[in-house]
Amino acid sequence: MGKLSELRELKKVCLQQMFPQEGEDMPRLRFAGFTGVWEQRKLGDLIESQIIVEQSDGNHGELYPRSDEFQEQGVPYISASNISSDGNSIDFRSVKYLSPERGNKFRKGVAKNGDVLLAHNATVGPSLRLEMPFDYAILSTTLTLFRLDDAKMDSRLFLSLIRSRGFQSQLERLMKQTTRNQVPILTQRLIDVMYPLNITEQTKIGTFFRTLDNTIAIYKHKLDSLRELKKACLQQMFPQEGEDMPRLRFAGFTGAWEQCRLGDVAETFEYGLNAAAADFDGTNKYIRITDIDDESREFKADNVTSPDCDINASDNYKLQDGDILFARTGASVGKTYRYLIKDGLVYFAGFLIRARLKNNFDTDFVYQNTLTKKYSDFIKIMSQRSGQPGVNAQEYAGFPLDVPCLEEQQKIGNFFRTIDQLIKLYS
Repeated sequence: MGKLSELRELKKVCLQQMFPQEGEDMPRLRFAGFTGVWEQRKLGDLIESQIIVEQSDGNHGELYPRSDEFQEQGVPYISASNISSDGNSIDFRSVKYLSPERGNKFRKGVAKNGDVLLAHNATVGPSLRLEMPFDYAILSTTLTLFRLDDAKMDSRLFLSLIRSRGFQSQLERLMKQTTRNQVPILTQRLIDVMYPLNITEQTKIGTFFRTLDNTIAIYKHKLDSLRELKKACLQQMFPQEGEDMPRLRFAGFTGAWEQCRLGDVAETFEYGLNAAAADFDGTNKYIRITDIDDESREFKADNVTSPDCDINASDNYKLQDGDILFARTGASVGKTYRYLIKDGLVYFAGFLIRARLKNNFDTDFVYQNTLTKKYSDFIKIMSQRSGQPGVNAQEYAGFPLDVPCLEEQQKIGNFFRTIDQLIKLYS
C-alpha cells in the first residue's frame, strides 16, 4: 500500500472513531482534555436555531441555465460531477462558466468560500468545504449548500461530521427510499447529527481533518506529477513515428537506433494454460487478464487463485524473471505485465501470451515500449475484428521496435523502473 492509500485509510478510520458510533453518545477517539457526551439533534434543528444560517440548492425553472449560456470563463457553475476524485476540492478543469451578468441574476445557490457543499442528486455523499480563486460560484441542483455561523459551529468540523459513517449511512438509507439517487434538501433535515458543544473541541477536530486533507492533496499532487513525468518521458525517450532516435537521451549515447520487431527480440511466444481458477493453494499462483491491475500493471494481490490442473505437468506455463505477458482478446487486449520474482510462483492463463526475451535485450526497456502511444495505436489497428477484439501471437511479433545497444536499453529500463517505484510509493 502506497502513502496516498495509507493516508486515505487513516482518514477513513478517523472518521469512524472520532465521531460517535450508532447508539453511542461520544466518540471512541478523542483529543485529551475533553469529556462528556456530545449533543444530538436533527439537521433541521441546526437550521432553525441558525447554527446553519443557510441551506439551499441550485436554481430551478427559468433561472436554470441553458446550455448555450455557458462559456470558457466567468462565474463558475458547479455541479456534483465537478468534485475531484479525492473529494477534497473542485476540479475546475471540468467546470462550466457563466457571464458575470448572468451570474448576478442568481439569488439562490450562490456559494462562497467557506461554504460546505454536499452532493445530493445523481451522485450522493461527496462533500467539501469550498476554497476557490473566485468571489462566488453558482450551484447546480445536484448540490446542497450549508453556510454556518462559525461562532456556533466550526465549518470544518461540520464537513467532517457529514463525511462520518453515521451521517453517510443515513444519507444512503434515505436515498434508497427514493425512486432515483437523490436526497432532497428538506429530506436531509431529518438526519440525526452529533457534535461537541465545546467550540474548542470542534476546532481541534476540524483542524485535524483539514491537515489530513491537505497532506492527502500534497501526495496526490506528487503522484499526478510523477505520472505526468512518466507520460512525457515515454514520448521523448523513445523515437517518434518516422524518426530513428529519441529526442531525450542519456549522455554518452549517439547514433540511430536499430529498427526491428518484437518477434526479433523474443525467443518464443506462447499461449497460457487452458484451465479454470481454483482456490489459492498457498504456493501456486494463477494470473489471468483480470488479475493485472489496469493502472500499475502489477499482479493484484486481493484475489489470488491457483490453476485447476495438474501442476506437475504444467512447468512450461511457469513464469520466469523477465517474461512479459500480453492480453490477447477482449476489452483489455494489449494490456501487458512484466513478471517479477517478488510475485512468487506464477502460472499464466490461456487468454495471455508470454514473450520470453533473448539475453541481449533488456526486459524493462521492451516492457516500457508497451506503454507508449505507438504501442496503443498499434493495438487499436491490429485488434480490429468482426467480433471480439483480439491480437494473436503472430500479430504481436510484428510490433515495430526501435532498439539501441544493450547498455542504453538498461539505462532506460532502470530509469522507468525507478519512476514506477516512486509512483507505487505515493499511490
